[in-house]
Amino acid sequence: MPPVTRAMPAAGRLPITAPVSKAGSRSFWRAFRIGRRASAGEITDGGLADVAPLWCAGRHPGEGGEGGEMRRFVGLWPSAALVVCDIWIGADLPAASSRFLIAGLWRIDAAAPMVFAAGEARVELSALAGHLGDVQPARHWVRFGVAAPAHRIVLDAADGTGFRRAALWVAWGEGAMRPDTATLDTLFRRLAAA
Repeated sequence: MPPVTRAMPAAGRLPITAPVSKAGSRSFWRAFRIGRRASAGEITDGGLADVAPLWCAGRHPGEGGEGGEMRRFVGLWPSAALVVCDIWIGADLPAASSRFLIAGLWRIDAAAPMVFAAGEARVELSALAGHLGDVQPARHWVRFGVAAPAHRIVLDAADGTGFRRAALWVAWGEGAMRPDTATLDTLFRRLAAA
């Protein structure tokens, strides 16, 4: 396959050329992909501010404007824990899921609850909403062209009122208190309204 060449820039510099292997450009460029989404926006709604001491939230309109809008809230929870909440809003939503990669240097220490360990560190993962599937082997790229082993987990969304929802609990400290059902429902409602 001949190299892929961009048009000559207006300033007269040399063209940018990248050879592409027999696998094709899709395989070659996948290491540069951050996600499957082309555009995203920050959510700064004040209604989310009192949920967690440190948080961020964002949205994406869906692939090609289809499939509804996806929104994510990531909050640092008191006593060494993290909550990741995802919602999908729209009519006729297909099955929705969130995928997470965990570097292979973490070993699976327990399946139920799901616990990963690296040295003295232990991290517990569990579904607060939705269904957490089994750990699958995967790969991730810490540098371009250097694949490393990883673990993939998939969190399948559950039906909510007017949206599909999923929440992952990640705890690494003793005594971290999971959000109760009322707190989680409030978080999902505020994220949907943001």
